[in-house]
Amino acid sequence: MKKMKYILIAILVLPATLLAQSTEEVAERYLNAIGGEEAIVAFSESKMVGSMSMMGMNIPVTMYVKSPGKVRVESQVMGQSIIQATNGETAWMINPMMGSTAPQKVSASEVSDAGIGDDVFLHMGEEGYSFEYKGESTIDGADYYHIYIEAPSGKQDHYYSKDTGLRVMVESKVTAGPSAGSTVTTYFSDYKEIDGYKVPHSITAKTGGSVLMDMTITTVEKATIDDSTFEMPEN
Repeated sequence: MKKMKYILIAILVLPATLLAQSTEEVAERYLNAIGGEEAIVAFSESKMVGSMSMMGMNIPVTMYVKSPGKVRVESQVMGQSIIQATNGETAWMINPMMGSTAPQKVSASEVSDAGIGDDVFLHMGEEGYSFEYKGESTIDGADYYHIYIEAPSGKQDHYYSKDTGLRVMVESKVTAGPSAGSTVTTYFSDYKEIDGYKVPHSITAKTGGSVLMDMTITTVEKATIDDSTFEMPEN
């Protein structure tokens, strides 16, 4: 009976052990694929310049990223400056095209990369972060490892290529605004190595089958960025 008891305990514990192991294996493979922990830390503050295709227009874009979870995207549309940003907890936007120059709180999913960055696996075990391995998925003929991630900046489903180990897709729920409840899917591709660090140079966001934006990155560089850059200004 005692032997049977231990067998039952092993059977009950095994699935959780395998899930944890799978999460760690996917994380390790991903970190190795993009250049390792040292490369991620070296680019923990970075500036990216590129262009974004939206509504038939080609829009110049500058993106500032700072770990953990801080993103700021600046663009110029028809002579108007548009800012989308998150400090890792609060996401906000300034968009004169919508009739106001005052900053407005928005869903994190409305900010490119949505605040959960390449370094998220470096925070495994820390308060505020949780990871759940959801198994393998086949989407449009490609095979992925699926991990659900909760971080201080939001909740997302991440998909990692079984072939390369790289992150290729992220799903986020819009939690505020007129699009609340919809899902935004962001695709990462055209990875290029810069000083030992692989960065996606093509980022496409879609919802309901429609393309929200298609971004092409032309330059990526290390930068020193003050935290105030990501804070929502007072009205």
